Amino acid sequence: MTLLFVGAGISNLALGRFFAELGHSVSIIDRRNNIGGNCFDYFDENSIDIHAYGAHIFHTNDAEVWRFLSQFTQWYPYQHEVKALVDGKLVPCNNNIFA
Repeated sequence: MTLLFVGAGISNLALGRFFAELGHSVSIIDRRNNIGGNCFDYFDENSIDIHAYGAHIFHTNDAEVWRFLSQFTQWYPYQHEVKALVDGKLVPCNNNIFA
């Protein structure tokens, strides 16, 4: 089977790879000159990592998804903490604070 994916974002890249590994003929096209969709980044002349379309954060608890994507990228650790100003003090916010 021949498949055409329009848009070279992360979903179509993953689907294209999956079907190609099953032996299908896959073409992926995009209007941009880069792959990765909004997750595209590059290093400028000063070796600074530039996120061309804004910051991107990937999160999953699925080990198979993590393993698959780790074949194609290097991960950088990131920890996100949200705090609220309550009575003049910064306090951590979590899913249970308003429960």
